[in-house]
Amino acid sequence: MEHSPAKDLSDLSGFSLFETLRVQEGKAWWADEHFKRLRDSVKFFSLPELAGVAWQEQLQKVPRSGDWVVRLTYRAFGGRWQNCPVTFRLDVLFQRFSPAPNPLRCTWGAYRLAQNDFLRGHKSGSRMVWDLMLHQAKQLGFDDIWICDRADSILETAVGNLFLFTDRWYTPPLELGLLPGILRQKVLGTGAVETLNVPANAKIRAAVRGNSVAGLTPIQTIGDCQLNLELARDWIREVSRQVKLPLSG
Repeated sequence: MEHSPAKDLSDLSGFSLFETLRVQEGKAWWADEHFKRLRDSVKFFSLPELAGVAWQEQLQKVPRSGDWVVRLTYRAFGGRWQNCPVTFRLDVLFQRFSPAPNPLRCTWGAYRLAQNDFLRGHKSGSRMVWDLMLHQAKQLGFDDIWICDRADSILETAVGNLFLFTDRWYTPPLELGLLPGILRQKVLGTGAVETLNVPANAKIRAAVRGNSVAGLTPIQTIGDCQLNLELARDWIREVSRQVKLPLSG
């Protein structure tokens, strides 16, 4: 989908793109890949160019010691409600890393999403449906959700990509409208997983959630279905021999 350069940004008041990454003892995991993904989204939406120096300046604000989750947000300020021109600025927030539950208990997302939505391929602040579904699931005692589209294709979780074992390990293809996960791409490079459109009614024997903050986490249940934890953990060990992952905390 082509976009012409934006001349009037007044309608973008409040719009934001973001990246979330892990910084351990001053090491920012896959920082170059995160910057490229954010910069590609900025270009896709014809926003003012994001400079690498701004990215580095914000990362340098994170303490050099400790284990941190860092969110860098490229957001719009101003607009017609503030009676001033829209400008974009990169900001940083960080907090101490807190390990995710392990293993995870997941349930199905309450809503089906539109098919092949290209906007899902970008980390934007427009994630109300994801956040609402995850909030509802956590109120019921679950850790994460599996999100499907209206064709019942499995897409991802609220906070990561999915790796699913049926007869072998698969991950849903980006063409379904998925975020190109940084860790997902690293895992694909090992040959330990293939891409496949896995329907929600498939016989899934094991599953793993992956993101570049928490790494790879085995999933114990999806809804009332018990999954094979040993199979998931064996696969994580196999991948970990080929991809260096952040420490679990």
